[in-house]
Amino acid sequence: MIKLLLSLSCILLGWGAFAQTMKFTGVVNDTTNQKPLENVVVMAVNLSDSVLLGFTRTNAAGEFLLDSIPFGELELLFTHPKFADKSYYIIGSEMNRDIHIPNVVLPNIATELQEVVIYANKEPVFFKGDTLVYQADSFNVKPNAVVEDLLKRLPGIEVDEEGNIKSQGQEVAKVLVDGDEFFGDDPTVATKNLNADGVQTVEVYETVEDTGDGEETIQVMDVRLKEGAKNGYFGKIAGASDFQNFYEGEILLNRFKNDLKVSVFGLASNTPNTGFGWSDARKFGLTNEMDMGYRDGVMFSSGNGRTGLPQNFKGGFYYTDKLAKDLKLGFNYTFNNNSITENTNRVSQYIFSDTTFTNTDNNRGYQEQLSHSLNFNMEWKIDSLTTLEFEPSVNFASGAQNQIDSSEYFSSTNARTSGTYVNNSVTSETVDVNSLLRLRRNFKKKDRSLELEYQYGYSQGENSTRLISNITYEPGIGIPDSLTDQNKLGNSNTQGHRAYLEYVEPLNKKMNIQLDYKFDYFFGDQGREAYNINGGAQTLDSTFSNNFSNKRFENRIGLSMQYETKKDFIMIGADFRNVEIDNYDIWGDTTYKQSVYNILPHLRYTHKFSKSKRLRLNYNTRSSQPSLNQLQPIPDNSNPNRIYEGNPDLIPDYSHNLNLNFNNWNAVTGRYIWSGAYAQYNPIAFSSEVTYLNDGRTRSKTINVEGNKYAGVYGGAGINFWKRQLELKPKLNISYSETKNIINVPAQEIEGLENITKNANFSGGLDVELDFDSIRVTFGGNVGYNIPKSTFGNANQPYFRYDYNFRYYHQLPWNMEFETSVDYVVNTNRSTGYNINPFILNASLGKRFLKTENLLIELKANDIFNQNINLIRNIQNNVIVDQTTQVIARYFLLKATLRFNNTKTSEKDEQWHY
Repeated sequence: MIKLLLSLSCILLGWGAFAQTMKFTGVVNDTTNQKPLENVVVMAVNLSDSVLLGFTRTNAAGEFLLDSIPFGELELLFTHPKFADKSYYIIGSEMNRDIHIPNVVLPNIATELQEVVIYANKEPVFFKGDTLVYQADSFNVKPNAVVEDLLKRLPGIEVDEEGNIKSQGQEVAKVLVDGDEFFGDDPTVATKNLNADGVQTVEVYETVEDTGDGEETIQVMDVRLKEGAKNGYFGKIAGASDFQNFYEGEILLNRFKNDLKVSVFGLASNTPNTGFGWSDARKFGLTNEMDMGYRDGVMFSSGNGRTGLPQNFKGGFYYTDKLAKDLKLGFNYTFNNNSITENTNRVSQYIFSDTTFTNTDNNRGYQEQLSHSLNFNMEWKIDSLTTLEFEPSVNFASGAQNQIDSSEYFSSTNARTSGTYVNNSVTSETVDVNSLLRLRRNFKKKDRSLELEYQYGYSQGENSTRLISNITYEPGIGIPDSLTDQNKLGNSNTQGHRAYLEYVEPLNKKMNIQLDYKFDYFFGDQGREAYNINGGAQTLDSTFSNNFSNKRFENRIGLSMQYETKKDFIMIGADFRNVEIDNYDIWGDTTYKQSVYNILPHLRYTHKFSKSKRLRLNYNTRSSQPSLNQLQPIPDNSNPNRIYEGNPDLIPDYSHNLNLNFNNWNAVTGRYIWSGAYAQYNPIAFSSEVTYLNDGRTRSKTINVEGNKYAGVYGGAGINFWKRQLELKPKLNISYSETKNIINVPAQEIEGLENITKNANFSGGLDVELDFDSIRVTFGGNVGYNIPKSTFGNANQPYFRYDYNFRYYHQLPWNMEFETSVDYVVNTNRSTGYNINPFILNASLGKRFLKTENLLIELKANDIFNQNINLIRNIQNNVIVDQTTQVIARYFLLKATLRFNNTKTSEKDEQWHY
């Protein structure tokens, strides 16, 4: 019986090995005479272990046949004694067993091979060096899809509703088009408007950026266009309306010809589809550096582009071309005019060791932002070894906002202790100028290089604020106990200079040494003047007025060594840094001098198991400077409930950061795994010292603390069945943080108490995708469990959050299509009135017209059950915050979208693969 089983096993294994094979055919010619080349050796070599899988020779007609080659990742090598070798990299697939290469041309021996040719299956994902490459045409997307639709189909790529992108669980910081930024730093212009069928590959790689506070490894996505998409014109015009309240409009015109790319776009909307977020507000100068986040010890989540009621107008122009063989120029201009109306309700529970109190807030606000951004870039190849780059940019911005906040404080017995009313009206104007000049010089000796760089930055801003606030301690309507009416004037000026030198010297073929030096000079001053208004008279209030300057000189020298083999890359080094800081309180005539010395070690390691499997380790240290707001020693009473004061004694923070990533893609099965882990330790960190007053208000300032910690692990996978018609996508995320702050409670005689907040978060989920001829279904869920703990008070209230989703797309007869989505969120253990469980149902029905089917008319319904709301919970230190913000809920639109191109063909032909 055992022999029979062994025999059957051998037969099955043998049959499986026979079935899992590939065949290669083609013709080889020489490069000089373009004649068939005989006796060329054709070898198939396994990439993972360099094992020879099979070989053959060409006949007199230059023809070759190589079969019975196992599926996998391999190199097809052509070699002949009189010609240089040529390689093709193959990613095998059951769906693509026979590969025919009609014309293999072997170059002369003296010709340097510049091109690597890759033959891939219909769903290829592979590494090219350290770059993760997706072949775009291998992934199913709906007709007339844009780049964002394509990205959502790529294994390991996630795109949220705001257009933010993650690759293998990590955020993508930049999106390029053919290696260039498309309309500056706004990636959504490319991802939400460029046609998916014009994309050749999507490439993701890591690069190291110097932030000024240390090196940071970021992920970059480069959308590479097909050659056909680089010649001709294409674009889209879209408009939608309910003929009453809501509208959307888009126009994108592109003219590409070889290296010439010209694009014009415009967007207009008062729906969430082109909303803006807090990052835009910060960019336009309305937040007054609120990103420091420690006003009352709570790290408030600031929402996203889908909060509030937006109105957006945006347009721009993009140009890039090679004016000569060695000169490339680029220019882009972007105009923004955005406004948003917000209505936010917030409940904050302040928890102490023997009591609690509660603060309820209602905030009504309006913000308007107007900006003009211009970016220019020049790349000049002076000779074959020297390149000069010049990148200036300028941004003009103005903003206005009005915030009205009404709040009340209640004791542990629910007795009202005080109430406040705050009205802030702010106008601001800012100008930012930046420029970069970089000279790169390579040498005849391989890998020897020199880089010189100079950067200049200038920022100037002015703002004016009218503050009206009052505090009432007695319940009911009566005369306020405290009244503030002030005019506030603010101005700031900063400028910085940076010089950088980097020299790389190869020691041998595998090792080199890098020496770099950086010099930074920064100067900034910030003035604030507050005038009390009494009738028609205004008097200066010195308590809230000050002028402050910050001057920094930094010298940094670094040394690192790099070692690289076919499978391993390692770089190890360290920077030695000295920062001389001079803080000057001009009104108080007080100087705060500091001298800081740091050693900033760093390590990068990559192991290449194969062309599609990688392990990466990255360790670095960083040190960042405090902002002017954190330093300036005056109280800010913009919100009298949470008064913040700067601290000129702050020193730069310091952190150790460790990241580990593993990625694996199986070309035969299409299955993949992405995973990672991270840890951060801050021996010196920025935190807060908070004083809780008897009436519930707080006063806080930023301080330095020791020992903040952050860590986490995450991962995901794609497992497919039924010839990839069914795919399971499990994912997991575990995170832990431990932060410190100082708490003072005079009423309880608590002074300088160190409070440690620990937070553990566990989340996991599963998405299921079904992909048939004309139907695509995705459904799944995610559960999150958060466990907060605080040594001071009892802010220990674990809570669950459940997310469920469903997506359905159906390509119907008669050129019609139907699409629907469902999102259901269940929140638990929130404050009274905040256990909200919205059920969001969206749907659309469309029909295509014209011979090319490029005109789509559709009826769209958003939030049919009218339940949409933005809900945030945040726990920091001894404070639990639950917050809701009004958003646009139910609306219906009739929308028309016309896509066009110079070929006058359907834009779905090349994209709907089965």
